[in-house]
Amino acid sequence: MTRTRENENSGGSGSTENSVNMADVVNLFRTADYDALFAQANLHRQLAEIEWQEEKQRLSSLFTALLIGIPSFICLLIFLGILVITLTWNTDYRSASLLGLCIMYGLATFIAWKRFMLEAKRPGRFFKGSREEIAADLAVIKKKFE
Repeated sequence: MTRTRENENSGGSGSTENSVNMADVVNLFRTADYDALFAQANLHRQLAEIEWQEEKQRLSSLFTALLIGIPSFICLLIFLGILVITLTWNTDYRSASLLGLCIMYGLATFIAWKRFMLEAKRPGRFFKGSREEIAADLAVIKKKFE
């Protein structure tokens, strides 16, 4: 009985591959050297810990940049809007400038939202080394049963 699953490393391209028969995996564990299996599992754990530390550092620096950048950007937008309104208040372009500001802010918000959704849906770079190592181990196991 073989099951198919979506290839997680392909980034959701829809390709499928046959998974290893569970009876074969049980036989592999019966004949395997347990010290080697535990050593391999320990190496995977250590790799995951290192990658998690790197990811935490990356997220921490992103969060710090956001804490400084977002309030500064909001203040810049507010004061630029006030400047445009005050410069065009006593002119015939008052309504056009207000409409232009609304369109510009709306378009910027839409672009930022689309970019955020793109990044949120992108599988990716997180724990890439661990995923590659586990995929290589699965490939070795599959070759053993072919």
